[in-house]
Amino acid sequence: MLSYIGKRILMFIPTIIIISFLIFFIIQLPPGDYVTSYVAAMSAEGEIFTLEQIEDLRKQFGLDDPWLVQYFNWIKGIITEGERHNKVIDIWTQTSNTVAEELFQRLESASRKGEVALSDEIVNVTIDESNFEDL
Repeated sequence: MLSYIGKRILMFIPTIIIISFLIFFIIQLPPGDYVTSYVAAMSAEGEIFTLEQIEDLRKQFGLDDPWLVQYFNWIKGIITEGERHNKVIDIWTQTSNTVAEELFQRLESASRKGEVALSDEIVNVTIDESNFEDL
């Protein structure tokens, strides 16, 4: 049993690395980057950016680094900074919530729906069992 647990723990490490790499890759897939989206949103509001300012923003966020360096910086930020690093910034509504706050809001709604579905299933099973007892 201990050898099985040990094997599973050893399989967990490369699995987490592969999943994190895939997540980072999927995040990088859309055209453009955060700076492009930010500049587009701010330009729509009338703010003008020079090419030097855009390059400075890319350098500030580390977007001018090779993708492997960006990946390791991303992992380092998740491990060392944790919740402070993970902000969901909506540039259209100007709200900034932590990932945990966003997940909690959605989890609360999903759990209510789950409770309703579970109670409905319990009622249905109870009704079905009582129908079989009459036979």
